[in-house]
Amino acid sequence: MELHGLRVLIVEDISVDAELAIHQLARGGIRCIHYRADSESSFRAALTRFKPHLILSDFSLPGFDGLAAQDRNSGGA
Repeated sequence: MELHGLRVLIVEDISVDAELAIHQLARGGIRCIHYRADSESSFRAALTRFKPHLILSDFSLPGFDGLAAQDRNSGGA
């Protein structure tokens, strides 16, 4: 883990839900830097620019879902 913490990409269209996830990580003693992606395009950009250590994903986003995110991240179609 880097000095500044774990890079966590949160794939979530509702900002309050993303903030809750970060709060729970912090409460568990996990320091992290986070970025929220709310669409497929912002998810793809974050993979390249943010280079997350961990991805937490909602499974029901408009036009995009957690399974598609997993497929994109693992090199699938």
